[in-house]
Amino acid sequence: ILGSSGSGKTWLAMRTARICAEEALNRLDGEATLDEVELPLYTTCSRLIGTSVGFREAAVSTALNWMGDLGGSRIIKALRLFFTERDKPTLLVIDSLDEASDAGLARDRLRQADSLGRPWRVVLTSRPSSWNNQLTIDAAKQDHQVGELQPLRYPGDVEPVIRCWFAGDPERGQALAAQIAALFVKRPQVPAVITDLDQARVDAGLAHVPGDIDKELSRGLVP
Repeated sequence: ILGSSGSGKTWLAMRTARICAEEALNRLDGEATLDEVELPLYTTCSRLIGTSVGFREAAVSTALNWMGDLGGSRIIKALRLFFTERDKPTLLVIDSLDEASDAGLARDRLRQADSLGRPWRVVLTSRPSSWNNQLTIDAAKQDHQVGELQPLRYPGDVEPVIRCWFAGDPERGQALAAQIAALFVKRPQVPAVITDLDQARVDAGLAHVPGDIDKELSRGLVP
């Protein structure tokens, strides 16, 4: 996944891993077993090149170390062994190739990802200028893809995203769209970039919208 600075690569990388985890949990709540679900690991290129162990072990250990306290050394050891020996569906998300301190070392490290083989999948994020086919991309294989993030334009791109995101709560989506519209009324020369949304942020942002619109109306700034 390629994208310029600030385009949301890290946000998308983390969200990709999170969605994978959520889907796994939903299936595990049913009748699925750990061997039947895809499990995610998230790490960065900088962390991968900071250790000299094998690629799979480096990916697993750096991902688990990043997560912090998982409940004691025995649990961490068990998880490390579980993922290192796992030959079931696993999603490895490797973020920020462009932030690796040694481009040559990062290239050599990433080429070792081919050793994982199926059923592991790899998602890599990078700025276009740092991407030089460090992962093997076979154009003949549909599951080998290179995509580039595109900027969201307002309102043509932003409003459809809001409608889709809040499909289950359209009134809240409409309220958020109104808040963004108010922002452009006040400062039309400043672009707005949505990088994350959660309930608390949405509620806090919407709280002042009616007052802002009334002010703009009283000043004659809104037709």
